Amino acid sequence: MPYTLGMTIIDLGSLYAGGFPSFSGRLTGPGGGAQSASSSPTSLVLNFSGSNNPPTPLSTLLITDPTGPGDFFRSGPLPAWTPMPAQIFAGTATVPMPWASLAVPTPIPILLPAGVVIGGGLATGLSFWPFRIDITRLTIGPSPIPGQVRGSFAGTLGYTTFFIPRRSAIFGTFDFTLSPSGDATRPGAIVKADATALAMTISFVTPLSTPLLNAIAPLFAGALSGPVSAAINASLGSTISAMTSTLSLTPGGPPVFSPAATVSFRRITVLGSGVVVQAVLAEVIAAPVTNPAPPPPVQPPAAQDELVAKITPAPEEGVLKHYNVRVGRSSDNAPVPNAKCVITTFNAVGTAQQVSAVTDSNGQAGIDVLLRSRFRPNRDPFHTGGLDRVSPNLTVSAAGFQQVVIDLFPDP
Repeated sequence: MPYTLGMTIIDLGSLYAGGFPSFSGRLTGPGGGAQSASSSPTSLVLNFSGSNNPPTPLSTLLITDPTGPGDFFRSGPLPAWTPMPAQIFAGTATVPMPWASLAVPTPIPILLPAGVVIGGGLATGLSFWPFRIDITRLTIGPSPIPGQVRGSFAGTLGYTTFFIPRRSAIFGTFDFTLSPSGDATRPGAIVKADATALAMTISFVTPLSTPLLNAIAPLFAGALSGPVSAAINASLGSTISAMTSTLSLTPGGPPVFSPAATVSFRRITVLGSGVVVQAVLAEVIAAPVTNPAPPPPVQPPAAQDELVAKITPAPEEGVLKHYNVRVGRSSDNAPVPNAKCVITTFNAVGTAQQVSAVTDSNGQAGIDVLLRSRFRPNRDPFHTGGLDRVSPNLTVSAAGFQQVVIDLFPDP
C-alpha cells in the first residue's frame, strides 16, 4: 500500500505569498533503498507508491523546495513513522542572524588528508610533513566575493621536519559558501560550508615550505569544510531556539510543535550585516479525520416567539469592559425579564471561560468581562497556511423563547 503524506503549512514567514511550488520528496529506508515523489502547487500531497504504510522504522525523508532552492523538511531517522492518514505539519519564519550571533566554537582540530601529508613530505625532500591544523580562533563576516562568507582564523600547524614533530603559529582567511545541508540523516546538520580561497601565513619561512603551502592551499581549504560546517551548526543552537519561539501562534499558548520537529533552511542570503535565513520547522503528524457534516438544526415551532439581544458598547478584543445586554421580544421589542445571558470567552491558553447574568424587569443585564478569541492552525491539507478563529459569543435563553447565540467578533 502506498504511503501518502499531505502538507499543512503555516506560512508565518511569508515564504509562499506567491503560491506553493512543486515540492520533491525522497524517502530512504535504513538499508539505502529510496523512492521519490513530487507534489503539485494545487495539491500538497506526496505519494510514495512503493512504500509500506507506515514506512520502515529508521527511514528518513528529505523534502526540498526548488524555489529556494533548499530544504523544506529533514526528518532524521524516525524510530516509528505515523501511519496514514498522516501529514507534514510545518511553520515558516524569516530569521535575521547578525554576524555576532554566529559565534563559532573553538578549538577546531583538523587532520589533513593523507595526500597533503605525503605530498608535502615528498615535495620537500622529507623536510616538511604537514599533518594537522588546530584553529583556536575563528570569526566570520562578509566576504568581498558576493554571496560568500569570510572566515578569519588563527591557530597552529603541526608538521614534522626530518621526522621531528614541530608546531608553528598560523593565521589567515578563507572564503566559503553557506548553503542548506540537504542531509536528512542528521537533523542537527542544518547548513554546510564549502571552503575556498584559503590565504594562510605561517610563523616560519623556509625556501621549501612557503611555496609548498601556496601550492596545496586548495587541499587545506577542502579539509576545512567539514569541521567548519560542524562548528557553524553547533553555533546555531540559540538561534534555533529563538526561531522556534517565533512560530508560536498564540502568546502563552500551548506548544504548536513537538520536540520531534526539525529545522531546515530553505534559503540563506548573505548581507553585509549578517545572514538572513528562510527557515521551516516541521514534523510528521497524524492528519485530522474529516467527520461527516452535522445534521441541520431542529427548527423551533412557528408559534414560539424569538429573542432579540443587543450588547453595548461595541465588543473589543483583549480589553476588560463592562457590557450591558438588553433582551427584548422580537414581535414588539418588549423587555424580557429573567433571561439568562452567558458570554463565553477564552483565556491566554485557549481555554473557554463563561460569565453570566440574568436580566432585570427592564430586560437588561450587566456583565464585566475581557473578550479574547481563540486561534488554531488550519490543518486541512488541501487548504493550508491559515488560522481558524473561534470568536467569543453571547448566548441568551428564556422560558418560552428560542435560544439566541451571537458571535461577538463575526467574520467579515
